[in-house]
Amino acid sequence: MKRKTASSVGVGAAEAGGGDESAAEREAKIAAFHVKKLPHKGEKHDEYQAAAFRDIVNGHSVFITGAGGCGKTFLLRDVHYYLRTHKYQKGAMTSMTGVTAMMINGKTFSSFFGFGIEEGDKHKMWECVRKKAYLGKRFRELSVIVIDEISMLSAEMLEAASHVAAMFRKNPQKPFGGLQVILCGDFSQLPPINGAYAFLSPLWDEMNLRYHELKGNHRQSTDIGFYMMLNSVRVGNVDTYVRNTLKERVNAKLDVPEGVEPAELTSRRIEAQNINEARLQKLDAATEQTYIAKFEWTDRGTLTQAAAATVEKQTLKNMVTPPVVKLRTGALVMLTCNLDLARDLGNGSIGVVKGFAAVPSAVEAASATSDAASKPNVVYPIVEFTNKRCMHITPHKWAKTDVSDHSTSVYEQVPLILAYALTTHKCVAGDTLVSTDCGLIKMEDLCAGNEGGCAPFTQNIKVYTKDGNLVMPTATYVGQEEPSLIIKTERSFKIEVSHRHPLLARGADGIERWTEASDLRLGDSLVMNFSTDKIKNIEHSACKMFDIEVPNEHNFIGNGFVNHNCQGATVEWVTMKLDRSCFADGMAYVALSRAKSLAGISLKAFHPESIQTSPHVLNFYKKHHLAGL
Repeated sequence: MKRKTASSVGVGAAEAGGGDESAAEREAKIAAFHVKKLPHKGEKHDEYQAAAFRDIVNGHSVFITGAGGCGKTFLLRDVHYYLRTHKYQKGAMTSMTGVTAMMINGKTFSSFFGFGIEEGDKHKMWECVRKKAYLGKRFRELSVIVIDEISMLSAEMLEAASHVAAMFRKNPQKPFGGLQVILCGDFSQLPPINGAYAFLSPLWDEMNLRYHELKGNHRQSTDIGFYMMLNSVRVGNVDTYVRNTLKERVNAKLDVPEGVEPAELTSRRIEAQNINEARLQKLDAATEQTYIAKFEWTDRGTLTQAAAATVEKQTLKNMVTPPVVKLRTGALVMLTCNLDLARDLGNGSIGVVKGFAAVPSAVEAASATSDAASKPNVVYPIVEFTNKRCMHITPHKWAKTDVSDHSTSVYEQVPLILAYALTTHKCVAGDTLVSTDCGLIKMEDLCAGNEGGCAPFTQNIKVYTKDGNLVMPTATYVGQEEPSLIIKTERSFKIEVSHRHPLLARGADGIERWTEASDLRLGDSLVMNFSTDKIKNIEHSACKMFDIEVPNEHNFIGNGFVNHNCQGATVEWVTMKLDRSCFADGMAYVALSRAKSLAGISLKAFHPESIQTSPHVLNFYKKHHLAGL
C-alpha cells in the first residue's frame, strides 16, 4: 500500500477544504485542525509559536530559535504531542544531552543515531552503524526528525546524521533521506564541543529550512529591563549600559526571604553535591526523610527486554531529580517540575522545608498525579516557597512516551532537590595517570564501576597528594565529553584537563599558585612532585571527564549547578562568577539567562571580556535577520 505523504496526512480530506483555495489558506486550515487537538487547543501559543507550529504540521522543515525563556521547549512538547497522536506521521524527538532529551520526551542524539561516543566524518559514522539492522528499520519507518539544542551539534556530526538517515532510507540525494527536519536551539548559547557550528555546513542551506525566531519572553516577563540587557549580552554587545548594570551586581546583597539562600552557580556537579550534603548535615538528623524514586513501564512498545533495561538505567541517570532524595526540616530546596505556573510554582522555584506530614494534611497538596494519599504511613515535605505559598509536596510522575519505539514509561519521585549549590565541570581525561600506593593508575580505572555522575569510591587504593601523603579518596566522578586543554611540557609530560581544572604552577613572578588550566600561559612551569617543567604547548580539544575527590586536598577537588546542564531551568536568586571561567562562547549568557530578574543575581566577579559571542554566530544572525541584527 502506498504510504501517505506529510502534505496529505494533515489535511484530513473534509477538513482541508476544496481545491480553489490558496496554498496559504489550505495550510492555515491544516494547522487549525491540528491545533484544536492539542491539550491547550493553541491557547498557550503566542504568535511566533503559532507560526512555527503551522509550518511543522504542514510538513515544512524548520529552524526554531530564540533567546532563553522564549518558549522553545514548550513548543517542542506540543510537537511531541502532535507526532504521538498523529495517525500516519512517525517522528523522533532527540536532543544533545540526556537532561534536555528528558525535557522533550526524547532520546539523546547520539543514542538515536547509534553513534554512542564515536565521532568522525559521515563515511566513518556510516561504517560504524551500517550493520545495525534495528537502525535501518527505524529510519525507514520515520517521517520526522527533531534535533534540539542544535547549537551543540557540530557541522561534521550534522552531515554524518544526514548521511546515515539517507543511506538507511536509500535516498542519498536528499538531506536526511527526505525526512522532515525540525532543528531547535540558540546559537548564542553553548557551542559544539568539538568542531564548527552546524550552520557552517553546506548541508544547512540544502535542507531548505524555514526560520522561526520566537520572541516571547516567558522567563523574565516581570523584568523587561533585564530582558533587554540579556538580548544585548546574547549578541556580545557589552555597551556602557550592560557594563555598568553588571558592575552594580558585583557583591550585590540579595533580598531573599528569611531562611532562604541564593543558589551558587559553580563549576562541577560533585562540588554541588558536596556543598548540598554538607549543608544538609548541619540540620536536625532526627527529621531526615529519604525518598526512593520509582520507575515503571506502562508500555514497552517495540523495545526488547535488554533495550528497556538500558533506557531505565539512562533515565535514572539523567533525571534532574535523582533516584534518592534526602531532606531534613529547614533544608533549602528547589522545585524540579512545573507544579502550578498560575501560582508561580514552576521548575526552579525556591523554598524551605518546614516539616513533614502524611497525606492528606491541612496544607494544600501539591501533586494530583501521585498515589501519596494511598500511603498513610509515608510522610512528605511541607515546603514554604518564597512567594509565601505553603505546599505539601507529594511525588510527581514524569511520563515519557517515545514516538520512535512507541514505549511509555513513568518516573515517580518527590520533585525537589537541595538548592544550596547548583553545577561547570573541572575534571581530567580518563588516561591521566595518578600516583597511588599501587603505582601509576589511569584516572578512568580509579573510577571503574561508576557509570556516570558522582559515586562512592569503592577500591582499596590510596592516592598521593602533593605533600606526599597517602589518602583514601571518598568519591569518583564520571562526566560527559566537554572542551579540554592538552598541556605539554618541555620534558614530554602531557595532561588533558577541563578548562577549569586547577593545576599547581609557577608563573613568571616565581610564585607557586593553584591556577585554572585556562589561565596557564606558555613559559609557566607545572610543579611536579620533585621538580618543575615548563609548558611548551597548549592545545584545545575535547574528552570525557573523570575525577576523584580527596578530602581537604585542593588538587583533587572541584565544585556545584553546571552551565551545560542548567539550560531550561529558572532560578530566583543566584550567585556566580563572570570571569575567565566563562571560557566558551555563550557561557556567560547561559548563566545570566537562568535568573528571573536582575535583582536575583549577585556576581562574585565581573570581567566584561567574559561575555563572548562567536563572530560566526553574529554573521549568521545578520544574514538571516535574527536576534535584532
